[in-house]
Amino acid sequence: MGVLWRDVLVPDHVVASDGLTAEVGSVVEMSLLLHCRYRTSWGQHEPSASLPRVSDAQADSRGGWVHDLVGRVVQLDGVVWTDGWVIEVDGLAVYVQEVGDSSGLRLGTLSSIRERGSDPPLPLPEAGAWVRVRGGFSVAEAYQTDLYGSADEVLGRAERRWLVRRIVRLDREQGGPGSVARTHRVDVPVMDFDSLRYGHECWTSGYLLDLEQPSDP
Repeated sequence: MGVLWRDVLVPDHVVASDGLTAEVGSVVEMSLLLHCRYRTSWGQHEPSASLPRVSDAQADSRGGWVHDLVGRVVQLDGVVWTDGWVIEVDGLAVYVQEVGDSSGLRLGTLSSIRERGSDPPLPLPEAGAWVRVRGGFSVAEAYQTDLYGSADEVLGRAERRWLVRRIVRLDREQGGPGSVARTHRVDVPVMDFDSLRYGHECWTSGYLLDLEQPSDP
């Protein structure tokens, strides 16, 4: 097995409105968005080749998977997304969105808490700089990828065919008066419109996919 990109979040509206579907063992095509909660820069100096460009995912204290990447910031023209940029890691372009310094709303298992020791979210790293980033993944949606100049060229380097290793449905259950809704993880064989749950007491907020790049892309 190659690199396993764990817990890639697919919000429910991407399935309901955009029509994205997946089956365990099937192949899907998508680009990835890293919600960056830690970043540090080496400037224009490439780090040692002994430093892994993609480290094994690690579980964090909040129940999510954190990925650690080392790559180079992609040169972009006409960027209108003020807290977004792109990193290239071993030929794969990954969209990046910076998260803030304080706790806030959580999307699936993606926390908005910035890690200690990180560079601040702004200013963004310079084009061509080598950086190390850490965070959780989601699917990069069209409204995010289209915010970049030369969007088609960048998307061509970001979109990949992925083998689906696991699908987890995120069901939200309404708590009692004064309590917050709870999230239940349910392993399922399929992600599609028919498997979404929409009820007053329980509803689906999204899915988590474990993805691996096939050996014969």
